[in-house]
Amino acid sequence: MENLILLNNIGTSFSHLHLRSIGIDPFWAMRELKNLNFSWVRLGCYWSEVETKENQFDFEDLERLIVLATKLGFKIVLTIGMKAPRWPEFYLPKWLEKKIDITEGYVFDKSNTTVVKRFKEYLLTTAERFKKYKSVKVWQVENEPLDPSGPKNCKISPELLMEEVETIRKVDNSRLFLVTVWGNDLTTRGYYKAAAQIGDIVGIDIYFRYNGPSDKDEKIKEVIKNMGKPVWITELQAEPWEPGELVTKKKNPRSCLPKHIIQNYKRVKDFGAESIFFWGFEWWLFRKVNGDDRWWRAVERVIKNKI
Repeated sequence: MENLILLNNIGTSFSHLHLRSIGIDPFWAMRELKNLNFSWVRLGCYWSEVETKENQFDFEDLERLIVLATKLGFKIVLTIGMKAPRWPEFYLPKWLEKKIDITEGYVFDKSNTTVVKRFKEYLLTTAERFKKYKSVKVWQVENEPLDPSGPKNCKISPELLMEEVETIRKVDNSRLFLVTVWGNDLTTRGYYKAAAQIGDIVGIDIYFRYNGPSDKDEKIKEVIKNMGKPVWITELQAEPWEPGELVTKKKNPRSCLPKHIIQNYKRVKDFGAESIFFWGFEWWLFRKVNGDDRWWRAVERVIKNKI
């Protein structure tokens, strides 16, 4: 298994579905991303996109992105599972949603054989398809799986999550496995403990400008220090999150101004995490395309160590 000591490495999340929803071609966007000199990119394999018809898989778009990212020299984290980055959090195929009754607070667990059978097939097929790419360094299994989220505040049980990891290991045991948690309620929920038991790396998602972490910085540092596993900041807020808006059109959204990107990075860079991934690339590019490159330039300053 490859040893990934990632001190001072910086990456970003990249959602091709979200880029398309805001009118940006993801392949052009990937080339633009290269100009920022990130070393890592986190991609998502959206189940609802790759298996629109039961037992018929189409990985063409994602594979083209992985090929391009590889040519551009990125190291890749590939998120696979029923949860993936960006709203609505859960990406179940419509044909599967019709077979189950998802109620408020629903927990996906091993008892739901209808889901689990098809789900394992998706995991096995995806891992088998992409394990050949050496640029894919890490499997991220689900996105904040243990935390309730999405329109109905659903989550995945630790037992099912463990089974997911073991399912993928049968296909590929050469890579590290990343499990992420919502860091704004790190010790309140305590899911990081299960994440550390299940994954090889624990990812913490922190949004200082969105209700702020319930823990003080020193407490977060203590948790990271005592985790017993490598810790990454897998989402560091660098995008506005305005009430009632998925993509804000405000000129100066208070929830994340360009200066906050620099402030947030300065705040977490001594937390003890081995790598930091910014959240919001799609937003910076969207604003840049529309004549406002302030967020883009703020990120450039961080990467060039001009802060």
